[in-house]
Amino acid sequence: MSLEERLSKIGNNLKDLIASAIDPNEMRKIAEAVGFVKRTTSRLDGDEFVLAMIVESVNGKKNTLGSLADTIRTIKSKSIMTIQALRKRMNTGAAMSLITKVFEKTFHIVIERMSQIIFPCNEKEKLLNNFQNVYLQDSSEFLLDPALKETFKGSSGGNGNGKQDSSVKIDLIYEIKNKFFTHFKVTDRTEPDSILGEKILEILKAGDLVIRDLGYSSLNVFQKIQEIGAYFLSRLHGTIKVYLDPLENQAICLGSFLEKNAINGLVDKTVYLGKAMFQCRLVAYKIPPDLEKERRKEYLKECKKRKRQPDQEYIKRLSFTIFITNVSVSIWMPEIVGTIYRLRWQIELIFKSWKSDLNFDYLKGKSPLRIKCFIYARLTAIMLMFTIYRCIDSVSLVMIQKETSIHKVISWIARNNRFFEIIINGFVENLWKSLMDDCKHILCKDKRKRKTTRQLLLLEVQFGL
Repeated sequence: MSLEERLSKIGNNLKDLIASAIDPNEMRKIAEAVGFVKRTTSRLDGDEFVLAMIVESVNGKKNTLGSLADTIRTIKSKSIMTIQALRKRMNTGAAMSLITKVFEKTFHIVIERMSQIIFPCNEKEKLLNNFQNVYLQDSSEFLLDPALKETFKGSSGGNGNGKQDSSVKIDLIYEIKNKFFTHFKVTDRTEPDSILGEKILEILKAGDLVIRDLGYSSLNVFQKIQEIGAYFLSRLHGTIKVYLDPLENQAICLGSFLEKNAINGLVDKTVYLGKAMFQCRLVAYKIPPDLEKERRKEYLKECKKRKRQPDQEYIKRLSFTIFITNVSVSIWMPEIVGTIYRLRWQIELIFKSWKSDLNFDYLKGKSPLRIKCFIYARLTAIMLMFTIYRCIDSVSLVMIQKETSIHKVISWIARNNRFFEIIINGFVENLWKSLMDDCKHILCKDKRKRKTTRQLLLLEVQFGL
């Protein structure tokens, strides 16, 4: 099969995937099953409602009931609804169930067919070759109207009167080697990351790796990950006690230990953590003086705010960036452990794209059902957009050996009514050709002196360089 034929096949597979995910006939069946449509003479069918909600997801702050009603009329001229009638239909459990089930269906279809739209790339990051899958997990929070604090509790637990009273939190697990989502959970601030972090145990298999931030730190979960035969990489939480010998009762003063034992600013040591004496590898790097000064300033400011005495030993600890992992030195040399942890930034870029390109954080309304409709419609739109991004990114790496920018691809899809055309008319051949042409000129990451995370991994650049 020629290169042109392979590209054409991938484009057709992408078209079929999107068509299957938002099949109007399937959406009508779901609408009837959940009670959104109760009679054949209904002015608004389930597919029209869902398609309009998905299309309007890219409009951000312009995403109003008025614009939604207008989009519904564009999809079906006979579906003329007042804003009041549309609000009434949306603020129902049936509408929320319909949108949620369409999202779940889309999620499963995309996961099942992802391999059909990826152009195989022979250039692999050697540092990740030992792992079947590499998962990143993080969450992002979006403020809501305080009136929703009973359903979506914010930082005050729903007991205050300020802007932070109500928020929705989305927990995300992203597989970085295949560049796609494997888990979403919509919750609120009252569910801590340490609890959400247990979900990874249902996903991980022997030989997988998970990279997460401090919020997900749990020795119990780390131990279970190791029992599965999987691997983890995390920052060390400041509350975890560190021992050099499992038979000792006295934890070491970690800051002083690192200062004394750092060789060229680096420490790599087998340690035991917490009461369970969990054995793992600790890798620490001495940070630059300006960053050290900034950390100390922030810590002293926090101590003053909370009216407590600074811990001098903890201040010494602030001079280092500290990681823990169960990946052996035979797989990762200590100099590059911190470089691998930089992969975690990719999930931050995803959340940034949600907010800056799609205004995901703009969730207006006081009805919990309406907010859930908006959230799941936007997540469905994100699934479809990131499917297109993943497809063109794999093509770009093979065709021109360049990485595409998430921000640029998502913005491209959202511009010039393209997303509307994709959702309503399908991913037509001309759009696929236009996407491939623009990939060469305007969708790749800009050239810069600072290397991308992928380049750092390919070149095995030492952390801090």
